[in-house]
Amino acid sequence: MSEVNEDQQGDASPAPTRLVHWGIVDPVVNDYEFGTPIYKTDKLFYRVVVFSFSGVAVGALIGGIALTMTGHEIHDSLVALGSASVGALAGVLADGRST
Repeated sequence: MSEVNEDQQGDASPAPTRLVHWGIVDPVVNDYEFGTPIYKTDKLFYRVVVFSFSGVAVGALIGGIALTMTGHEIHDSLVALGSASVGALAGVLADGRST
C-alpha cells in the first residue's frame, strides 16, 4: 500500500504513508487537526442524556413509593438503579473545569 515517489528518477522508494494502529495515527505523517468532540458542543446530546437519567431516577423513586404503599419490599436493584442514575446525572451536570 505504498506509493512510488515520482520526483526521483529511477529510484522506486516508497513514499511515507499513514500508519494507523488501533485508531492511532502515526504522528510523523499526521496532518489531521483534532477539533472539539461533537458531544461537547451539541446541546441536544445533553438534553437527551439529562432527560434519560432524570426519567430513570424519577421512575425508581415512583416505583419505590408505589411498592412501599402496596406493602411490598423495595428490591436492592431498584435502589441501585435510582442511585446510579442520580450519580450519572450529577456527573453530566457537574462543571468539569477545576478552579
